[in-house]
Amino acid sequence: MVAFSDIVAGNTIIADELRDAILDTSFRVAKTSDQSVSSATTGSTLVDDTQLIAPLSVGNARYIMQAGIRYSSNSTADIKFTFSGPSGMTMVFGGPTIDLTTSTASNFAEAIAPSVLTSGGTGGTVLVTLHGSLSTGATTGNLTLRWAQNTSNAGTTTVSNFSWLQVWRIT
Repeated sequence: MVAFSDIVAGNTIIADELRDAILDTSFRVAKTSDQSVSSATTGSTLVDDTQLIAPLSVGNARYIMQAGIRYSSNSTADIKFTFSGPSGMTMVFGGPTIDLTTSTASNFAEAIAPSVLTSGGTGGTVLVTLHGSLSTGATTGNLTLRWAQNTSNAGTTTVSNFSWLQVWRIT
């Protein structure tokens, strides 16, 4: 974490310190195109999202994460999510998902990466918001959304344009 001057009456905050304190602690990325899978491509084998990737540039640090995942899938294929990161990373994530049986909103579900969180397909586009907390070991690297059809199916499962990922370093 970047150290900067105490903020008290009479102290001058140096612009570089303020910039570093703000910019060094968060990273945001949004998808600019759709990415699709089906049984003809990868089926239920997890793939790295090609755009939802955030650098974890400080080792031995804690981060929080939020992601808005816009996806479409049929009710047979559904979808599953997890995250990968550098060696030594531990992560807990979750959020409200779509029930696999009823295709309606369900309660909050939680997973410990690399375990997966599943969400149902409705035939239309759905937005699921995931939240997480993670810590890195000494190794730095990237946090990457991984996803696939939950059940391999000829139908297309797509993570859509305007999905996003944001990561904040908190220690």
